[in-house]
Amino acid sequence: VNFILAGRDTTASLLTWFYYELSQHADVAHEIEAEVRGVLGGERRTPTYEQCKQLPLLHAAFKETLRMWPPVPANQKVCVRDDRWPDGTRVYSGDNVSFQPYTIGRRAAYFDAPDEWRPRRFID
Repeated sequence: VNFILAGRDTTASLLTWFYYELSQHADVAHEIEAEVRGVLGGERRTPTYEQCKQLPLLHAAFKETLRMWPPVPANQKVCVRDDRWPDGTRVYSGDNVSFQPYTIGRRAAYFDAPDEWRPRRFID
């Protein structure tokens, strides 16, 4: 049951922030609408997987929303065996490893203008 609830809550969080950002960026909302209409031909139906791949701005807008408003802003795991990360850092069995997607998504070292919702950064 927890798995089902967690999936529902994180999806709801993503969609809430996605629609919030669209409400603040009407130009992007109109472009996404035109993109969807162009792919679906104006029909009101569920797009196929192949059609979804033809919606780069919609995909980028979801990615940008997840970058700025991750449904799980911080997380922690316990290492189950000794390991070495790509940068050479050693972690050992039993170590607690925490990471903060919220903070990572707002680092200027990784993203130009990190506090701005700019979906095109994932296209350009």
